[in-house]
Amino acid sequence: VATVPGLLLTAIVYRIADPRRTSQGAHAGTGPATRNRWFAPYVTLWRIPTLRWIVLSGALHNFNAYAVNAFMPAYLMRYHGLSLAKANVAAGFTLGAVGIVSLIVGGVMADHLRKRGADRRLWLGAFALLLATPCIFAALWLPSGAVLPFVALMGTGWMLFYLYYVTVYPAIHDVVPPELRGTAMSLYFFWMYVLGGAFGTLILGMLSDRFARRAMTSLGESTLSAASRSAGLHDAFFVVPLISLLLAVVLLMASRRINRDVPATPSTHTFGS
Repeated sequence: VATVPGLLLTAIVYRIADPRRTSQGAHAGTGPATRNRWFAPYVTLWRIPTLRWIVLSGALHNFNAYAVNAFMPAYLMRYHGLSLAKANVAAGFTLGAVGIVSLIVGGVMADHLRKRGADRRLWLGAFALLLATPCIFAALWLPSGAVLPFVALMGTGWMLFYLYYVTVYPAIHDVVPPELRGTAMSLYFFWMYVLGGAFGTLILGMLSDRFARRAMTSLGESTLSAASRSAGLHDAFFVVPLISLLLAVVLLMASRRINRDVPATPSTHTFGS
């Protein structure tokens, strides 16, 4: 049943005519390119410094995104004492609903700033994450039971966190030749999920277990109690604002390079050249 909306949208999209490409978006280099080795496009892409920074940013971003999405309901239940139903509602608003405003408004802002230079769009993403970091930290610093302040602060931080998408995704297309954009996105998403999505939940869970055992020892308990599990997950969550701050620095590094990596003319590049 869950696949029905996707299948309907696929049928609709299939009927949309492909618009005529401009010179900037035209496919280039189909002759000698196809005879080069399969890894040549990836070598070419890896030589773009901005893309290397962006790939690293994707891993850091997904580390936080997957870790927080996976453990937020448990955090709200253990530390703030919410029921499963209320924790899911609070998590849905804190991590989901805020993205509607952020992505729509942020996309317009990013496109407007792009007119002043390719680096301005990444500045927006970096600045948003710099602002998100203290919001997330303050939310985690709140005492147990302060649910509404937590939702307000964490929701604000996560709303700023979502600006990453509207600044980084178009930046990839700024620096990559048109004929390599699909390959660039596959490279980006591969490392985004292998390094970020796969390890975010694992590392946060391991930290939670370790800090929970430490709390158990400090409380003089022989087995893990609800109190020690709550303390463990709460302490582990402080890795999130640290990763957020590191992500902001990585985007700033990408912004320092992007203007030099944006092609001055439409691409006529062939793989391996």
